[in-house]
Amino acid sequence: MDKIVVTHPEEKHFTFDQIPDLTGKVAIVTGGNAGIGYFTCRELTRKNAHVFLLGRNIEQGQAAVETIKSETGNQNVEFLHLNLKSLKSVEECAETFLARNLPLHILINNAGVTTNTFSLTEDGIQEEFGVNHVGHFLLTKLLLSKIKASQPARIVNVSALGHRKVTGIEFETLNDPNAQEPRQRYRQSKLANVLFTDELNRRYFEGEQVYANSLHPGVVDTNMLRRDDFSIAKTLFLFLSHLKMELLLPYIVLLVQKSKRKIIVEGILIHSV
Repeated sequence: MDKIVVTHPEEKHFTFDQIPDLTGKVAIVTGGNAGIGYFTCRELTRKNAHVFLLGRNIEQGQAAVETIKSETGNQNVEFLHLNLKSLKSVEECAETFLARNLPLHILINNAGVTTNTFSLTEDGIQEEFGVNHVGHFLLTKLLLSKIKASQPARIVNVSALGHRKVTGIEFETLNDPNAQEPRQRYRQSKLANVLFTDELNRRYFEGEQVYANSLHPGVVDTNMLRRDDFSIAKTLFLFLSHLKMELLLPYIVLLVQKSKRKIIVEGILIHSV
């Protein structure tokens, strides 16, 4: 390696200000009472969308709605109860929304769970797979006709880079509490998000103005980091997030020199040439 190049790839990063005006648009966000989901609801509302915040905890969800109204001045944000551990709840939530006879331009399947312990949903599905994929799968299917009728429209499935750590979904052992370790269960659910997105585009949206996307949100300090085996990662994340970039930069450059790889930290792209 001859030299280190440091650049700022601004085109790879976005700000809230770049969200266009969404007047007349209707959006649904699952898991909207906290974390990424909350800020998604808040910023869509700030851009004048009519937002439905979906969540399992009624008290927290309604409190989030009131906070968003206060922060944005837009009163068109509502709470709908959704328990992704129950397919009956998913059906009831979809029915409640459809009864409003509104269009649906944006569906963001954001809610997720990861846990150290094995458990089943109310319908007997392994929890992480049931919540992260099956519940959202059913919700999307129930709303699909409305989404297509409202086009141009978009479906966003929040996945994770962990899906690359698995080569497939082990359906035969999905409900076996001893067959898979916790991270494997989570990664398989995130792979399901990606495969579901691909199939939505292939089966339903060719030639349509409906676009399905999956994404990796990055490492974010949300409740998803509450698992015990994430505690070290969370501590490191919080520590680094409070350091000034000029203090970190020499160590990042050294890391690149040692690994000869490209990395992006806080919008700074550092790569060896």
